[in-house]
Amino acid sequence: MKRVLVTGADGFIGYPCLSILHDLGYEVHAVTMGHGLDSMPNVNWHSCDLLNLDAVSDLLQRVKATHLLHLAWFVSKNSEENLTWASAGIHLLKSFQVNGGRRAVFAGTCFEYDRNSCLLNEDSTPLGAHTVYGASKHVLHELVKSYTETVGMSFAWARIFYLYGPRENPLRLVAAVINDILSGKKAACTEGRQVRDYLHVSDVASALIAITDSNIQGAVNVGSGVPVSIRELVHTTAGLLSATNMIDYGAKPMPVNEPMIIVADRGKISNELGWEPQFDLETGLLDTIEWWRKTLTDKKETGL
Repeated sequence: MKRVLVTGADGFIGYPCLSILHDLGYEVHAVTMGHGLDSMPNVNWHSCDLLNLDAVSDLLQRVKATHLLHLAWFVSKNSEENLTWASAGIHLLKSFQVNGGRRAVFAGTCFEYDRNSCLLNEDSTPLGAHTVYGASKHVLHELVKSYTETVGMSFAWARIFYLYGPRENPLRLVAAVINDILSGKKAACTEGRQVRDYLHVSDVASALIAITDSNIQGAVNVGSGVPVSIRELVHTTAGLLSATNMIDYGAKPMPVNEPMIIVADRGKISNELGWEPQFDLETGLLDTIEWWRKTLTDKKETGL
């Protein structure tokens, strides 16, 4: 039987992966720092600090997973903690391998690429991270690639682009705009000239599972392949809420050295796995708005 260990399983990306894996016939083992989610049936929850090397070794010995989907990370652009997580990733992989692991999929990031490029391709675009986060992911990719080649393990590296959807951190762009408008506040944004590649989190999850459940090797972009300006993204979100007058463009300055265009070439995942996103921008935003509307209503009713 296929047995998968998912790290970061209660997170924004990890949570929607679990039901898909179960439906594909995997015995699902989910790792969290807390106590798991009672609302997710047919999942074996494990509380483990992934920075505790002894605890990780013990967990992998007990679970003996055939597949690993490693999503857990501390996401902060220039924190030294990124280096700690890179080191922890190597130990996790080694423990997975010595306990019979067959295929590992790690979450990478589009921030590994040279940000002066536009359409980012796994094979032809230069790599050149400009943050500690991106550099740490890149270094881990190189180490994991070398290690898996040495021991003969199947391995893929999913470079995830921008995303949005239910359960997102309310401080991130799409969630922040929705929350502000639903709360009756104006949403402060930049002028929005930047062009990005946004994908609904459910599509990100389905792409990750397609990669995990395949034999595709190496780096694989996980993105929509569709360029959208931040201004268009915000305007569409506000329009679906009938509140285009609630956006204050230019209220926030453009970040220093911000790349103007970041878009995925998704030819590899589409051509080799036949994967296509199920949400277009409007349907994805509608789904997200409805989740936040219900969540905020539930909070009011329970007094939270």
